[in-house]
Amino acid sequence: MKNLLLLLSITWLLMYSPTACTAQKAAKSNLLTQFVSMMDTSEAPSSWKIVSDQFEKLSETEANNWLVLYHTSFSHAIYAMRINDMKEREKYLDLALTYAEKADAVKPNESEIYVLRGMITAMKITIDPSTAMELGQESSMLMNKGKQLNSENPRAYLELGESAMYIPEQYGGGKKKSQALLETSIAKYKTFKPTEANWPHWGEARAKNMLEKCNSL
Repeated sequence: MKNLLLLLSITWLLMYSPTACTAQKAAKSNLLTQFVSMMDTSEAPSSWKIVSDQFEKLSETEANNWLVLYHTSFSHAIYAMRINDMKEREKYLDLALTYAEKADAVKPNESEIYVLRGMITAMKITIDPSTAMELGQESSMLMNKGKQLNSENPRAYLELGESAMYIPEQYGGGKKKSQALLETSIAKYKTFKPTEANWPHWGEARAKNMLEKCNSL
């Protein structure tokens, strides 16, 4: 018994010593970097499912890390859009919004989070097109808030530009507005400088593809 108590005491000291805590923090940071890299190469739904599951597990122990919560939300959203079953899509988009809101609670007034929330809200229209007007307005408000919080965020212009492509000109959208926003997005991708490791960096290729699509209309 004495030996067991001694062993437990030593284990406790090792787990909660500054060195052990530093090592744990570094390990979690490495995991985040690894999972972000996995997203960059994921294409198939099964790959995105693996990534979103890994992020969800990491978020359980990193509930105060806004970037972990952000990437958990983003990976759930992208996986959702690769599901044909609308009930499953809705489930994962709801989860994505939940994690985005958690990220917002940890880091309020972050442009990236508002843009993400706007993107997910727009994605929910695919579940029920009759919600297009209501969710479209909410999505636009969130994206514009993201642009207001950081006018250099290229993802804000990307999402607004893509939305404008599907909004009639008389309602504030149209080809010209979409082109202008997408061109601004592409320009800002060239100059955008993240302030932390593992900062969101998605969207540049999509902005270029969307601009080509818009120009062909």
